[in-house]
Formats: sequence, C-alpha cells, structure tokens
Amino acid sequence: MKKVLATVAAASIVAAGAPAFAADVEVSGEMRVRYQEDNNGGGVKDAMNARTSQRTRVNFKTQVDDQTTAYISLQDTRVWGIDADLNNTAAEKNQGTDLSQAYLQIKGAFGPVDLKVGRQKLVYGKQRMLGGFEWHDSATSWDGFKLTYGSEIVDVDVLKMTAGEGGPNESDESLSGVYATFKTVPTSKIDVYHLFVDGDADADGGALRGTGSWTATGLRVAGKAAGADWDAEYILEGGEFNPNQDLDASLLAISAGYTIAPAINIRVGVDYSVGSGNSTNATDQEAFQTIAATNHPLYGLHDNIMGGGEGNRASNLTATGVNVTIPNVAGIKIRAEAWTFTTTEDVTGPASGLPEDEYGSEVNVQLTYGLTEKVKLHAYHVIFKPGDAIITVVPGAENDEDASTSVIQLHAKF
Repeated sequence: MKKVLATVAAASIVAAGAPAFAADVEVSGEMRVRYQEDNNGGGVKDAMNARTSQRTRVNFKTQVDDQTTAYISLQDTRVWGIDADLNNTAAEKNQGTDLSQAYLQIKGAFGPVDLKVGRQKLVYGKQRMLGGFEWHDSATSWDGFKLTYGSEIVDVDVLKMTAGEGGPNESDESLSGVYATFKTVPTSKIDVYHLFVDGDADADGGALRGTGSWTATGLRVAGKAAGADWDAEYILEGGEFNPNQDLDASLLAISAGYTIAPAINIRVGVDYSVGSGNSTNATDQEAFQTIAATNHPLYGLHDNIMGGGEGNRASNLTATGVNVTIPNVAGIKIRAEAWTFTTTEDVTGPASGLPEDEYGSEVNVQLTYGLTEKVKLHAYHVIFKPGDAIITVVPGAENDEDASTSVIQLHAKF
C-alpha cells in the first residue's frame, strides 16, 4: 500500500503544479487492452484459460534546462475482474500501479558524454539479451545509470544497473557492461558488447539468472541492401553461474529475408537459432541464459509451452522458422510463420523414457490493422504441436494434443 500511496502522491504533485508549468511539460501515454485465450496450454490437456488484461501509461516530459530532460512514466497493469472490490479498485493485493520509467537525461554531462540516471529501459539490437519485453503488461525496467557517447563512426553505452538490493555487508545484484555500435560499413551496423552479471544470492528482490558472477560477450551484424536484410548474432557466456558451478554456454541466431519488388512488397524470411543446453552428466551450467525475460517474438509466439512468462529463454533450444509478411491487404498487415523446435541436447522423454529431441512445431498467423491514426488492432492465432521431448501421458496431466493461443489486442498511443 505504501508503494501505491507514493505513486498517487507523485501524480497528485504533478497535477497540482500543472497550471504553473503546463506549457513546459509534454504529456503522452498509451492504453492497451488484450484478450488472450489458451487451450491445452502449459502442458495440461483440456485446460482452457481466458483473461483480459489492461496496461495504462501516462508520461510526463519536461526540459529542466538547456542540457537536462526529466521523464516520468506512471504505469498501471491489471487483469479485468480480479479487483477484490469493485468500489476499491486499488485493493492492495491486486494493485499494479508503479513507475515504468523515471530518469534524468543530461546532454554533455561530461564533455561529449551524456548521462541518463534513474529507472529506464534497456533496448539493444534484436533484444535477445537486453530488451524492453513490451509484450508483457509490466514490461522490463532497470534502475541505474548509463553513459552514452555518440559519433558518426560509433555509439557507445556504458551502463550500471541494480537488480536487487544487498543487505548489510552484502553486495547488490547488478548488471554492468559496455555496448558499442559501429557504423563504418555502409550496408550494416556492427554491435559488440560485454555484459557482467553479479547475481548475488543474498540480494533482495533480484531477478537475474544465477547467483554467481558471469559474463556475456556478443557480436551482432545487421543490415540491408538491394531488397535483402540480415541479422546475425553470436553470444558467448562464461564465469561462475552458481557457487561451485561454472557457466559455459552460447547462442547463435541468424535471420534473413528478401522483399520482392516494391510494387509487390512481400517479404519472405527465414530464422535459425541454436541455444546451448546441458549435455549428459554435465556438472557445469552449459545451457544458454538470457539476463532477464525479453524474447517473446523471437522463437515463435506460443509462450505457454516455449518458456511461459519468462519470454522464451532459448535455453537448450534449436529453432528453425520461415515467414511471410504482406504489409497491406485492404489496410491489414498479415504475417504468417511456421517453426520447428528441437532440443540442442537430448532430454529424457516423459512418456518414452528414452533420449528425445523433438520439442514441437508451431504455425501462427498475425493481423495488424489501423482502426484510426493512433489506434491499432492486433490479433493472432497460434497452434503448437508438442513433440516427444515434452509429451507425457500421465493420467490427469496428458499433453499429447495440440495447444493453441488466440489473442486480440487494442493499442492506443496519444
């Protein structure tokens, strides 16, 4: 309840002072309402779950001085109908009001280097390691600071974020690192990054993977030319994942496509990724780890099977996909995907008791339509067919039938 009152108080202060500085404050926001229905989801036969969720954001941006910008984003997330009392929609156990972002950005704080400090989003590349996870109603925000240097040749970010507060004589759980984007190749951008995760086991509120100190070093090349586009990334992980357990993992991901002549403007694409897994009798952690949840659209859309709320971690997953995107059919953007999933390392099949690698397959169709200039309607339907690596026939927990997810979402920005 203290968090709720603090958020309301902050909003009240902003509102109370509005007449004095309204001309200097930019107000924006968004409302997103999503209906989602899962059938046979989560590996449970004949299970059906449906819910409607809503995310509301109100953003305030003001120029403090010639160099400094302040930005505050208030966010409320909730599922329709779960408030304990219709006359008390701020019931503590169901309250989802908080700060999405709140930061100061100072241009030229240190000569050619800018500073952003406070709660903020970290969105890099194709978001395989660091992303906003905007599909999730709450999304992902970080508390910390970032230094940025930009030139015609290279952009460099140096960051330090806190994910969990350590107690007395304990270190915080944190993320730090450097991310550089080189712009010297005419048709491509080249990203090079090195990230350090300190997953302190004693930190309060931490959300990073592992309780040790480990690193992720990545190289990404993305670009387009003559109708073709490409995005290739390799990530190597090492260090101590947990006490007395080293980390030795990797991810290779390649996406490519070709857009047929502008008059037709249909894009055909392919995707391939290999996330390492734990080999038989492994003592070290060999399964690829994302730093935090982020990957909803990168390996298909059926999250209930492929990683759930953690957003498709790509751990021990080899994914192959083909897709077609048609940007305008009577004002509707259409995208269709087909995926096959296997385990990178064999696992013991729950039903067969034998080594298996067939994780499953998916087909999905996505539609996006602009209802108005600033309101979009997005819908998709996914069918997932489970493979022998996850099928179980235990009575009451069978999951040998196809699973599906249907979503319809209304999203307005203002």
